[in-house]
Amino acid sequence: MEGIKIENRDVGEHEGGGDTDGTMMDQLKDLCDSYNVEIDSSLWDTDVDLGPPSSLNVKQIPKEDATIMTEYNHLQQSLYETGFPETVNRLGSRPSKLNKENICVAFLHIHYESLGMLLEGGRQLPGGFHMILSTSWLTKEPSKDQNGLFSLFVHKAITFHSGGVTKLEEFVKPRRVTYLVNYFTDVCTRAERNDGPELERGLDCPMSSSVALCEQTDNKVWTRNAMAAAGVDIPVTLAFCYNNTHKVSTPNPKIVVFNIENNDCCDFADKEIRRFLASDEMKGVKRVVVKPSGRMYCGSVGVNLLQVDDVHNILNHAKKLLAEIEPGSSVLVEECIEHLSPRPGNKNERRWMAEEGMGFRCRVIVSRDHDNKAVCVPIICGIASADGPINGHNTTTLTLMTTLQSFNVGVEEIFKFEHELRYRSERYMNAIIEYEETLSPEERGELYAQTDLIGIDYVITERNGKLAAVAIEVNSHDCMYVCQIFDNTMAMGCKQVAETMPVDEIMTYLQGEPDLEDFEFWKTSSYSRHNHGAVHGRTVRPYIRNAIARSQKWLIRGKQILVVGAGGFSKSHIWADTAKYGIHLVMVDSNSHEFAQEYGQTYIHYDFTDHTKDEFHAIQILNIIKRMGIKVAGCLTFLEDCVPLSAMIREHVGLRGSNTEACLIAKRKSQTQNCLVEKTGMKSHFITTDLYASKAYLITKPSDIDEICSSMTFPAMLKLEHGSSAVGVSLVKNKDELQKKYAETTSLLQSEEDFHGIGLGFGNEMFAMESHEGSEHDIDIVIFDRKLVAAFISDKGPTNIPSFIETASIMPSCLPLDKQSQLIVAAFQCCLDIGLSDGVYNVKMTMTSCGPKLIELNGRMGGFYNRDWIKRLYGCDLVLYSYLIACGIKPHAPKHKPQELLMGIMLVPSHHRHILDDESIRKEILARDSNGDIMFRQFVANADDAMYNANIEEPFANVAVNANSYSEGKKKLMKFCNQYKIDNENYDVVRFIECFWDIVVRQT
Repeated sequence: MEGIKIENRDVGEHEGGGDTDGTMMDQLKDLCDSYNVEIDSSLWDTDVDLGPPSSLNVKQIPKEDATIMTEYNHLQQSLYETGFPETVNRLGSRPSKLNKENICVAFLHIHYESLGMLLEGGRQLPGGFHMILSTSWLTKEPSKDQNGLFSLFVHKAITFHSGGVTKLEEFVKPRRVTYLVNYFTDVCTRAERNDGPELERGLDCPMSSSVALCEQTDNKVWTRNAMAAAGVDIPVTLAFCYNNTHKVSTPNPKIVVFNIENNDCCDFADKEIRRFLASDEMKGVKRVVVKPSGRMYCGSVGVNLLQVDDVHNILNHAKKLLAEIEPGSSVLVEECIEHLSPRPGNKNERRWMAEEGMGFRCRVIVSRDHDNKAVCVPIICGIASADGPINGHNTTTLTLMTTLQSFNVGVEEIFKFEHELRYRSERYMNAIIEYEETLSPEERGELYAQTDLIGIDYVITERNGKLAAVAIEVNSHDCMYVCQIFDNTMAMGCKQVAETMPVDEIMTYLQGEPDLEDFEFWKTSSYSRHNHGAVHGRTVRPYIRNAIARSQKWLIRGKQILVVGAGGFSKSHIWADTAKYGIHLVMVDSNSHEFAQEYGQTYIHYDFTDHTKDEFHAIQILNIIKRMGIKVAGCLTFLEDCVPLSAMIREHVGLRGSNTEACLIAKRKSQTQNCLVEKTGMKSHFITTDLYASKAYLITKPSDIDEICSSMTFPAMLKLEHGSSAVGVSLVKNKDELQKKYAETTSLLQSEEDFHGIGLGFGNEMFAMESHEGSEHDIDIVIFDRKLVAAFISDKGPTNIPSFIETASIMPSCLPLDKQSQLIVAAFQCCLDIGLSDGVYNVKMTMTSCGPKLIELNGRMGGFYNRDWIKRLYGCDLVLYSYLIACGIKPHAPKHKPQELLMGIMLVPSHHRHILDDESIRKEILARDSNGDIMFRQFVANADDAMYNANIEEPFANVAVNANSYSEGKKKLMKFCNQYKIDNENYDVVRFIECFWDIVVRQT
């Protein structure tokens, strides 16, 4: 071939061609007919009303509903044979309530694609996933939020729940769709129906792809060019594109593209095919594949494998296909990738080894996860004769590991090959994500349409003694048939096998994790994104999480929310992300020059620094908002000092959130402890909460100390009653030290001007409580309607005595699982028992040898770096969860193991001011943060804002490294600390991180 070549040709007027003899259409029809199977419907109740909802006056039943009972019977047969219960007919009964997450995911369903996804949806979000068998079950109404668009409502559906429970329900109040998956297209149903495109047109909700995006994703010429640009290997290809909408303007050298305006171009095609077969790129190629490419061509229909020297038949078949294809389709002549041949091995060891002449094809599913990351799920293979096309219809499903073992490939080589295959596949999906961000709504097809799921088919071959994967085609979300088969086979089989094996052994076998210390392998392979939880649903788990996450982000979009307190530089990232979520921010703050006002649609300057008058401030703020004609859907704060004030505002207007009394108890640290000390009532499910608390003694004047010392155990902790960040905290060993430290601290810290943001606006009272030996931990906890939604633990290193400011930290926790469980339950109990019901909270605890002891409880989201670490490791955004809860929406927190750990160190003015003072050092650190080498979070704008007052200070920044093990994290962190002089004789980083250790789980 002569490098890059692309031509647009008008080869003459169209004379005949098209589907003249119907050969390919006949093949497609035969393929569709082969999907139909005999169903014994006597095993379940068929006396069900699948017609239009009774609440709608539907005068004409859609013609597509002629097969609705067949679809229902397919569903029942699948449920029956895979061990799930029959669908419960709840028509005429009171329908179940919509989930508290307010999510309604609707699948326009076909049985061989979407059932597995719906079952996984029922596991992740019971009642949130809806199977739609008829468009008459839905209505479109003008959107109240987006002019010119429509909202989609579900009136009737089969809902999916835990344990595979399904219910046929009709809803008195129709449910607004928050995410749509459209399988009612001619492509997905093999031309059986096509009523989905009209339904999806003009919708205001998120959706998985669109007709327009599917046409592009399923276009082999376009996707091959894009894959090659992403580093994915493709076959050498000659393409004749007939009136193709998605033209390739800058093809890869491996592709020659001719855009033709009609398909009667035999002479021209003859010449170009001959030139292609004689090109340098085709030297050494033994066979070629001639096939159609387009929306409707699937299941190897029209595909022919021919010897490269059989020019006559190659030309005839290509010209035959050109005469039959429809506009928008293509004919491809490409090199046939020769399959990997079985390597020599002992057949007696594995009698199921592949024979000579066999080959296999890989289906790699890549989806967006809840945090928009591309995730490759278990790779599925099928083995068949290499002499013909291999697809999902003529093979059984196997893992890549088992398949390559069948070809005598070694385990370590398999793992490394799989890593590379996953990496390149995820890289291609990321390229799609980046490309679609540049598209307009018209180009995407619909406003919130995006490609959330693709299936890439690879042929595995061998080049220079190494395994190589060559991508053959890409399919959009109609690519899940083999995944559904694989999940069902593995789930049913493993359930039986697992009954004879220990659970940890069967899961280790299933996950097949390699014993490799290559951190990049683990980080790019995404094993933890799907290898957890039930065996069933692993292939669709990230995709379902994405559907839920997109629904929640869409639900919060456009909400008007009141935020009390801007919080200065350390909170700036919150306001930037708030804008990205599309939230209309109404911010009230005491500082008229607060930089955060640029992020708020409405900024109200009101001085509430005197928090002893919070009730008065609440009424005044509400009056201002009322005069401005503002209605808010929620009210919250991210500032410790504003927790009671925001609660008072909420109570006045009846918004969701914890009540004022609970927030005041959380703010008054001695009251928190004393409230919990009194919680001695027995519970059948938890231990009594008083075991976590310690008696606290409030000191309002020096003379109180004499009485306190007679009943308090030393050593003791002296703290500010309304404090935060451990500012002003001291360890005292006796009465004299207590008196001395109390006098020093109260004289230094008297009002807000002495030290901003540590509660001095409430006063400078102090209290004392017993000190406990043990490790310190933060538990960031999410609660909705008094139920635990999520919890995240970070471990803290020892403090730099006499200071109690945090030093080092690590996440996830390296505590044993039972101790982590104790911390989560203890934090949850403490929140509930002081009255906190709805919100994101930060609980600090000491893990003693006897169990957790409460240090303090903050009635708002954790500060400093907590939110950023959790977002990076788990993909869970505590800011988003805070907004959702404030608007009465339960957050859905996805659960999967992190792919890395973070280990960090706090920087304080007394030891590290040089980092703020030296602009060149700070720029260098910020550049490393941008490159992903470290995580650097600065809490002050400049050196002047770094608070330091007679040994009383707050951290001004945190720097963290990522690693695959605790030992690796220690090495990386120490290297950084030594380079930038963070570690010194008075700030011993080695000692601070010494307690972070690897957990070794022994199998017995």
